[in-house]
Amino acid sequence: MNEIVTPVHSEFIRVICWPKYPFPVPQGILYKQFHPVVLESSIEQSKLNYWKKLNLLPPNVLILGVDSMSRANFRRSMPETKKFLEEIGAVELFGHTKGH
Repeated sequence: MNEIVTPVHSEFIRVICWPKYPFPVPQGILYKQFHPVVLESSIEQSKLNYWKKLNLLPPNVLILGVDSMSRANFRRSMPETKKFLEEIGAVELFGHTKGH
């Protein structure tokens, strides 16, 4: 398989996949979606340098929010995800609501 590397300068990329051989799909497209991209900037680099000077690891925090899903619905419909998050020590934000 050939690997194609394209420099990314935007916060989002659009991925479109076409079949290699004729295949009955709508508009001839197998997959079309936008994906977010995390771009490294000089600000992030300066923050990493700060922590390196102190000989410490930077904070490692990920906040995951599932839009339009209640806590009870999440527990019912995504039990494996809930179990995984518990296993890695995730913290549940009780009383957190989405603001408009």
